[in-house]
Amino acid sequence: MRSRLTRGTTGALILLIASIVFGWTSQAGAGTGDVVHYGDSNFEDRATAFCLAQSNVCGGSGTTALIGQASTSVTDGVGVRAIGPSIGLDAFSNGSGGTGYGVKAQASESRGVGVLAKADTAIDAEGQTEGLIARGHIGADIEASDPSGIALTVSGPANFNRSGLVSIAFPSKSATVPVPDGLDPSSLVLATVQNACGVYVKAAVPNPATGTVKIMLSKAPGSSSNPKSASVAWFVVN
Repeated sequence: MRSRLTRGTTGALILLIASIVFGWTSQAGAGTGDVVHYGDSNFEDRATAFCLAQSNVCGGSGTTALIGQASTSVTDGVGVRAIGPSIGLDAFSNGSGGTGYGVKAQASESRGVGVLAKADTAIDAEGQTEGLIARGHIGADIEASDPSGIALTVSGPANFNRSGLVSIAFPSKSATVPVPDGLDPSSLVLATVQNACGVYVKAAVPNPATGTVKIMLSKAPGSSSNPKSASVAWFVVN
């Protein structure tokens, strides 16, 4: 019993001394130059940097500078909340470790959401090369919540790797083109002749088993005395 009382008294004395030395109180958070209090509000007039580094210079090598984890016993916990009048979170990667990520978001659940953005403009992405890159089983799932809304608006050219141009020259009247990433039974193919050569696309038949599309013309372009070539553009949806 005496041992436990002694330990308890010693702990109380340590807390008392710490409160005197560091100015800890239970009523106010830390100010500029004070110790940051966990579980309390901290107010200061200068920026605070958390740097995990192998040197005394902020920005040195390390792994994770700051980790925010919410309680796993709740379903709506927030690990880190950033609030600002113009920018809530400003993240920058110098890319010194290879491919730099300003923000990397990962969901632990199989159907989890890595980034959930809600605003008048939910995501405003700007880059010197690519503004936004989305990878996954579903790279980007875009939905207009309003029935009269627009799910996707594109200003400028759009590139699709599941499209192309094939030339069919006399005496051929068909061509088979491979489709990147293959096809499935729900794939739809659009094809149209791009030059005036007296023929039209009779059919564009997808073959999911081989991942190819057979484009068939109404006839061979031109004739033996006047051979021609039909330039056919094709585009795969789904």
